[in-house]
Amino acid sequence: MAQDTAVDGHDVYGRWLTEDAAAVITVRDCGDGSPCGTMTWLNPDTTDACRDRANPEAALQDRPLLGLVMLDGFERGEDGWRRGQIYHAERGKTYRAVIRRTGADSAQVKGCLAFFCQSQDWTRAPDTLARSACAAEPGARPADPAR
Repeated sequence: MAQDTAVDGHDVYGRWLTEDAAAVITVRDCGDGSPCGTMTWLNPDTTDACRDRANPEAALQDRPLLGLVMLDGFERGEDGWRRGQIYHAERGKTYRAVIRRTGADSAQVKGCLAFFCQSQDWTRAPDTLARSACAAEPGARPADPAR
């Protein structure tokens, strides 16, 4: 995917639909100028777990996925954010990550383990989505109030 030269690769803030349309990650400023991404929606058609069941730490397996920080720890790079981390809830693993804006309504997220990396192209989340699969879960946060 060619990068739109009019787009700042660092402007990754907003609501992003993951490549598989399974979740929305809302990216905001962590408070230090770097991005943090929180899961704010889970697709009711594809989600079968509202809790962090794949987490290897038993004490964390009952925490709700909605409201969970999925992206953080980034530092500013030349054309995006680097040296951050992404949590992959389906695998219960955290990977090194980079994120950058690639177009007006697109961003690329890359997670790496050693030298093996996998990229996903995220698109701007639509304003209307079906009710999150986990909205009624006890202890889950409601869908993103900024919508």
